[in-house]
Amino acid sequence: DKISEAILQKGVVAAYEAKQNKARIDDVVAYLKSDEVMKEYGRQPTIMSRIDELVLLLDQWCTWGTNGEYFNSDNPTLDGETRFTVLELLSLEDSPHLLSAVLYSLILAIQEKMFHSSRKLKKVAIIDEAWRLFSGQNPHAARFIETGYRTVRRHKGAFITITQSISDFTGLPDKPAPSAAAAAWNNSGIKVTLLQDTKAFKTYLAANKDQFSEMETEIVQGFQPAGDTGFSSVMISTMKGSSFHRLFVDPVTRAMFSTEPDEFQYMSDAQAAGATSEEAA
Repeated sequence: DKISEAILQKGVVAAYEAKQNKARIDDVVAYLKSDEVMKEYGRQPTIMSRIDELVLLLDQWCTWGTNGEYFNSDNPTLDGETRFTVLELLSLEDSPHLLSAVLYSLILAIQEKMFHSSRKLKKVAIIDEAWRLFSGQNPHAARFIETGYRTVRRHKGAFITITQSISDFTGLPDKPAPSAAAAAWNNSGIKVTLLQDTKAFKTYLAANKDQFSEMETEIVQGFQPAGDTGFSSVMISTMKGSSFHRLFVDPVTRAMFSTEPDEFQYMSDAQAAGATSEEAA
């Protein structure tokens, strides 16, 4: 709530004033426990009750807490020199509270890079499995995507979101798309369509008859699995029209980026035994 946010904001400001970039969540907690706070709010039991709750909730994020390792470092995940970063959050899915906190901190860092760095620098944020963030379960993530798609062009930036199904972006008659997904779809100047699940694509077309032309529909329905053809079929749609392509990669690159379970496990085992990714491939 707003009261808790105001208290936390005062704690963060106090910690920064005292330690600058060396500040820790420990310092925020120390401020909340300080004589200064007691002197200011000691006669307001409702405020003091909130402060006690915040101290308890922040404990797990302090250096001694169960999640302290993720949030107390002199070196930020995304520093000023980082040009390419891959953030894999799958390992945190079993801890949704931790995942939400990590994701929020990363969003703040990415926003700083995207919207406050030089506009001479090209920037792109690529989000795979974006349906997880479209759902609205994390409102900060959904707002981040929606705002990004609407405003990022003026900062010489771009957003790319990847999902399994077109309906993740557009929704269906009985299941409207979340606002973040709709914003991503409607504000994308380029859309890339790959092989679609046959049944799901037919359901989508029945609900969105004007989405694709007759020619586009026929060609996309003719896409075949890359494992059978040796290439991936692609339709690229822009405001000027659509074009169709075949993506070929060399065998080593294909192996390195494969998500087939047996091939992925083979790569992982080989690298665990000491091989480089190229040697394993």
